[in-house]
Amino acid sequence: MISHKHKFVFTRVTKTASSAIAGCLKVNISDLIQIKGWSDDKHHIPMWYYRKNIPVKKFEFYYKFGFVRNSWDRLISAYHYSKKFGLTKNLKEWVTSINPEWKYDKYGLQYNFVNGCDFIGRFENLQEDFN
Repeated sequence: MISHKHKFVFTRVTKTASSAIAGCLKVNISDLIQIKGWSDDKHHIPMWYYRKNIPVKKFEFYYKFGFVRNSWDRLISAYHYSKKFGLTKNLKEWVTSINPEWKYDKYGLQYNFVNGCDFIGRFENLQEDFN
């Protein structure tokens, strides 16, 4: 998510309260836009893709941030989320279906999304870090 008025870029990492953060930003900031062209998941876009698609003079001066979460907690949260949609039967089956070659898969490495951020908040300190 980008705000040109407030000069920031927020990269959303799955299962890190990114929907709640995005919702809060949408309520309070009227000019939020989402960059186009990322085909994997229009809500979860890695920072490198923003860097590639925002003019350098803007990108370098914008505040860039994202949130991460304990990897084990995130994995279990993602598993339970996928179960809601009938996408898996058991944890082992689900984990083995994640292809490690999919660097930017929404359940892949968080580092691939937040690399290049000015600030990386933690889900475990969500309110404090969001403030």
